[in-house]
Amino acid sequence: MYYRKNTLIIIAVFIVTIAHAAAAPQNLKLDPAHTHIIFEVNHQDFAMTIGEFDTFEGGIQLDTDNPSESSVEVTISADSIDTNWPTRDNHLRSKDFFDVDQFPSISFKSRNVEIIGENRARVIGDLTMKGQTHEIELSVVMNKFEKGLLTSHAGFSAATDIMRSDWGMTSFLPDIGDNIKIRIEVEAK
Repeated sequence: MYYRKNTLIIIAVFIVTIAHAAAAPQNLKLDPAHTHIIFEVNHQDFAMTIGEFDTFEGGIQLDTDNPSESSVEVTISADSIDTNWPTRDNHLRSKDFFDVDQFPSISFKSRNVEIIGENRARVIGDLTMKGQTHEIELSVVMNKFEKGLLTSHAGFSAATDIMRSDWGMTSFLPDIGDNIKIRIEVEAK
């Protein structure tokens, strides 16, 4: 009888602990194998040049009970830029563009999450690049969320447009477009 009572107490404590953990915000880390930070820029009206950043870290604090309390923070290694042409990538790392020797990282930190529909949000935050910080707005879709006992898994798609000249990148305008389309595909665990 004593063992049975103790077992029931342990099970009750376990259930309460799981229920409390279920209500807590999920701290999810970006999965670098399944996350892509992609950009497009117009090249002399001939075609869009596409590239991405290969090295980054960050996370999402996802509050599924109160999604507007969620947040995201990401740091990108500026020298990890990859447009599939090493000569161009080296030029993009120079003072003409990202000036990675002086400004090795790009960062985004959310300030506000506004829910605009089922699985849709506007995430407003600060993008810091080349030593300048400006507010941007990401249009975000939560593709899927699976809550596990030990780990959770979420997928998001996000998009925004920025003007590179806002961050002092004015080299080769207008031949290389000012408007940069950014698309982010995220898996986080």
